[in-house]
Amino acid sequence: MNAPEPPPASRLDVFGGYAVLRPSGSVGSYSFPSQNTRGYIASGTFYFTRHIGIQAEFSHSEYPLESTGTSPAPPFVQLGNVTDRFYTAEAGPVYRFFLGDFIAFAHVTAGAAQVAGPKFQPPTWGYGFSGGGGIDRLLPHTGEHLAFRLAQADYGYMHADQGPLQQYDLAGGTQSVNALRLSTGLVFRLGEMNPVQSKSLACDASPSEVYAGE
Repeated sequence: MNAPEPPPASRLDVFGGYAVLRPSGSVGSYSFPSQNTRGYIASGTFYFTRHIGIQAEFSHSEYPLESTGTSPAPPFVQLGNVTDRFYTAEAGPVYRFFLGDFIAFAHVTAGAAQVAGPKFQPPTWGYGFSGGGGIDRLLPHTGEHLAFRLAQADYGYMHADQGPLQQYDLAGGTQSVNALRLSTGLVFRLGEMNPVQSKSLACDASPSEVYAGE
């Protein structure tokens, strides 16, 4: 009866935050710049049990304009790298475990990915997958409904087909991108799924058998 209460387990987690993506890949003779892209990430996770759930995640990142040049006014074509960006829309299973006020998780997702670049290749949808994990810290004085995601680290792969490679490799080709992504932000924890533990009392008698009248 004096056992501590189990760690809080939310039914639905909604996460939103800042993401940094480091892509690696090339099309023909052009490679994506070896620098970080900046963007955002959002996800929603529904838990069927205390530990197992399903997640839908969306992310976007692109190179900062000041690091890749400026774009001329229409109808001129944009400079290479100015429009280089990445979108993902994926879903998959999640497993979480509790460490006091910390909640760690691991997940694997797969779905659609959009890639633009590295030269004049326009945004094109293909497929992608990612996997990784992270850790959240429950914030005090929030009724255990708000947490700060200290870090989420993922490896991702994105693939898009631009068709035949064009002259000078300026357009077309196949985009195969490997990327590392770090993100952080806030987690809104909705619902409650801690089971109500039943209380019971028991006692033993000694001796366990007696004769009538004793």
